[in-house]
Amino acid sequence: MNLNLNKALVIRTDRLGDCILSTPVFSAIKAVNKNAVIDVLTTPYTAPVFNGNPNVNEVITDDPSGYGMFSSKFFELVKNISGRKYDVCFILHLTARAALTAFLAGIPVRVSPASKIYQFLSTCRVGQKRSLCKANEAEYNLDLIRRPLEAGFENPPSELYLDKESESFAKNYLNEMLSRQRDTNYESFKKSGRKLIMIHPGSGGSALNMSRALYAQLMEKLYCKGFEIFLSTGPSEEELKEDFLSRLSFTPLHYKSEVFNSSGVLKNSFAVIAAADAVIAPSTGILHAAVALRKPVVALFCPIFVCTPVRWGPYKPVGAEVIMPKSVSSEKSNIVNGGSCVKCIKSACSHYNCMDSIESDDIIEKLQSVLNSKK
Repeated sequence: MNLNLNKALVIRTDRLGDCILSTPVFSAIKAVNKNAVIDVLTTPYTAPVFNGNPNVNEVITDDPSGYGMFSSKFFELVKNISGRKYDVCFILHLTARAALTAFLAGIPVRVSPASKIYQFLSTCRVGQKRSLCKANEAEYNLDLIRRPLEAGFENPPSELYLDKESESFAKNYLNEMLSRQRDTNYESFKKSGRKLIMIHPGSGGSALNMSRALYAQLMEKLYCKGFEIFLSTGPSEEELKEDFLSRLSFTPLHYKSEVFNSSGVLKNSFAVIAAADAVIAPSTGILHAAVALRKPVVALFCPIFVCTPVRWGPYKPVGAEVIMPKSVSSEKSNIVNGGSCVKCIKSACSHYNCMDSIESDDIIEKLQSVLNSKK
């Protein structure tokens, strides 16, 4: 398909990890046309994922939770996009809102997956069957660029870019926490050779996760082995943070509540991740942020098929280990593809909670492995 790529709009308006796994498409488009002007349409929350990317010209935001389709603000957005005269748009995650936005804006070529009923609003529909989970989400995104353009390019990695303000925040914040809790400073800590390990125990309910008790056991063991621990939680996870602070025999470095009331929260959290030596996390946006920032990771995945690391695992990491429980559903009717659960049936399964069958010592062994891979 002969497409004009002089000016392109990329649309991705879902969750943090999904947006991070969309970042390789910008390098891919530039590989096809180095002079292409590429804008991105995303949500206000995920805009920092794309800010600072040298391949992105401008970040435009749409707030589905703030105003509905057919509202005056929505039509203002459509008018704004229409006036930019894009040659093509790539809708990486097809929603009715994204499809309608591109259609009403009059973008002549609208590329999307052939996955939903509103694909009829697209002019180029790419059959992918992402639900079969045969490739990484980033590779599916790149497929939406490669196939319509009939282009050959190497799959680029995911990318996040920090600014001086966020890097300064991370250094100052870690310096403050270390001074208060360890009677040292950030510079002295770095010179000591101790490793800072970020552990992000929350998953937002998107997948089955290890219990808090097992995460606490892991943190205790790592701290006893000389690692410094940063407990990572989000603005809606205050109770989770306080529970860990009460469980542990030591106080890990952590985000104070007021951090989430300041501007640049997401970009600042990326900078703190970048300051860590490695990250341990379940399948979350934090995991994908760490990979995009070239941090070694230990990724904890459940055996549910739609959560498979084949699709949602670390993409082109500098060092990564994926750990899953060995047991799957005890109900044969709940098994798919020979080794994954269709869904979690909880107490009806004799292996529930299978995530707690993961050994903390195994996680530590994998952590040592990814740390050594970075040397």
